[in-house]
Amino acid sequence: MAESSQDRLPRLLAMVPWLLQRPGVTLEKTAKHFGITIEQLTIDLYQLVVCGVPGYGPDQLVDIDFYDGERIWVTDPQTLNVPMRLTADELMAHSIALRYLSQLPGTTAKEEIGFLAAKLDGAASELGFPSVSSLLDVGEHPNLELEELIADGLARGVKISFKYSAADNSHTQRTVSPQRVFRVDDFLYLEAVCDQAEAMRLFRLDRIGSACLSDEVMTNVSDFHADSISSPTNPLVLGPSDSAQRATLRLFDAALWLSEEDWVETDPAEPGVIRVPFLNPDWLFRWVLSLGPDVTLLEPPEVAERVSRAIHSGLSRLQAGE
Repeated sequence: MAESSQDRLPRLLAMVPWLLQRPGVTLEKTAKHFGITIEQLTIDLYQLVVCGVPGYGPDQLVDIDFYDGERIWVTDPQTLNVPMRLTADELMAHSIALRYLSQLPGTTAKEEIGFLAAKLDGAASELGFPSVSSLLDVGEHPNLELEELIADGLARGVKISFKYSAADNSHTQRTVSPQRVFRVDDFLYLEAVCDQAEAMRLFRLDRIGSACLSDEVMTNVSDFHADSISSPTNPLVLGPSDSAQRATLRLFDAALWLSEEDWVETDPAEPGVIRVPFLNPDWLFRWVLSLGPDVTLLEPPEVAERVSRAIHSGLSRLQAGE
């Protein structure tokens, strides 16, 4: 498969400053460093010597001597004499990605990730930012002790017992057979067969406390009816719940995508109106506000009134210049 220009251009830009620091380096060593053949390296060098600054006369082109077929000397790098630098936006994007990666369950190269993140912080300081890490909050800090306990339970094939604080502020003691840990947005979830519910359930790791391994052998998932197991492609689809209330929202054009979500209820007779299950009015309040002007909360009226008061209060403060 032919190499794309998107893959080749970063190598060409990195090659000249690398060669400048190693005058007389062999073609073989250079090709090995960049992971290409000597033939491809020769093509790259010929490409570089016809690059330069506008005008493109002989004195405005990159000059590289490699014609003896063994060693390379850069005699006139023009404007390609320093390595590429990340912009502030690129630093931020890479820092977020690294810190997100470090929090994923099962990540083993945490030391290397931390080293790279520290280098990005140093580069950010050179651009005038005190520290990129101080600007980031990509979710709750991982509970490494709990993750290790879950991994131990999976390896030994035994159940785990813990206290769980649900979204409705209820507290229960659970004994579960763990299946996997995964991340959705900013939260880690444990998918497990719950003895109390006699079905597959999801538990947010930050709501789990006082966890310990049990002596009981893990329940086999195949013992449960398939309908009770959450879909592996969409593990957060909400199933029927007697305790869940329903909120009614009217959607405008920018939010019509919500009507296609599996966890909401729609009525063909009322296009643009959805019903959403919720356990905690505080969550519903925050979620509706996050959607901005693209939705109107119709029910429940007490939460709709709370949203209305919050919006009017914010507008009053803006008009007062607070």
